[in-house]
Amino acid sequence: MGSLVTLSLPEQIARRLSEAIALGRYKPGEALGEQAISDAFKVSRAPIREAFRILERDGVVEIIPRRGARVAILQYEDLMEASEVRASLFELASGRFAAVHSNEALQEYALCLDRLAKLVDCDNEGRPYAMAAGDATSLIIDNCGNKRLKTLLHQLDFQVSRYRALGAATKELRVYSLLRWKRLLKAFKQRDASAAKDLVREMNVYAQRAIARSFGRIADVRRVG
Repeated sequence: MGSLVTLSLPEQIARRLSEAIALGRYKPGEALGEQAISDAFKVSRAPIREAFRILERDGVVEIIPRRGARVAILQYEDLMEASEVRASLFELASGRFAAVHSNEALQEYALCLDRLAKLVDCDNEGRPYAMAAGDATSLIIDNCGNKRLKTLLHQLDFQVSRYRALGAATKELRVYSLLRWKRLLKAFKQRDASAAKDLVREMNVYAQRAIARSFGRIADVRRVG
């Protein structure tokens, strides 16, 4: 994941809340108590409100007048639309990362894969593995060399992050995923943008099928890709 040092306090809080939502600590439709979260982060309520606005902008949270914030409930169609756009943009970001990455970024990516490998056997519905995969994704986005692309992708990533575990729910899925992440490392080392984009396209199709399957959209499972 990109360094939190460069983020403002509300942005850091928004990132942590998004991670908590992705881990299932807050369920879709659940109220987010401003005071309780303020106490948890040991900050005043002002940065919490700003964090809620950030998450509302990114489609993760809904702010209801006179009732406060709650975790957004994404409909299947909205989720698939966000996933489709994110897939295309992440494919572009991965190609750019392959072309422009620094040695330091590549080494950090390799460390992300080491963490992923250690989590393949960890169950818990695939959430720890999915979070580590999210770190690898954020690293690529943060080092793609395009600020606007980075901003758009992080916004979309917030929306779909809570469903990332669907593609890592079984060991079989995690083994498949890790193999693709490792092949992606090879493409990055060779600065092969075309190969990187092809691999990411394959990974995105697999992820979209997992979403469709989880919603019982069997016809869509066959149609995606």
